[in-house]
Amino acid sequence: MSDFINNAILEYLQKKEYANTLEQFREEMAFTAPRKSVEPNYEAQLLEAFDKGHRENFFNKWNKYIPANMRYKDDFCNKLEFYLHIYFVVYNVHPYAKRTTAGSYKAKNEFDKVEV
Repeated sequence: MSDFINNAILEYLQKKEYANTLEQFREEMAFTAPRKSVEPNYEAQLLEAFDKGHRENFFNKWNKYIPANMRYKDDFCNKLEFYLHIYFVVYNVHPYAKRTTAGSYKAKNEFDKVEV
């Protein structure tokens, strides 16, 4: 379906003689990877891992569902990912976090290793 839409857009741009836009659109098409089918509840999965403090699970899903070009090029996304890393470092040492004893010691050791 997306190939049909892209071809229709290309045809329209050619017909209207938008040469610069046509060239840019072709470049974008060449560098854009086809989107993977996204699970319908991916947001719920991300939020569940976030709420429970499951760092590895969260970032596995983050890398799976957030496009790489957005993660690397978008300043807002970079800043958000930075804050997410801070959140997961602090999560297990926060007094209100529900945690197991072994997990809290591991998190405490990770927190102590972070240099500011």
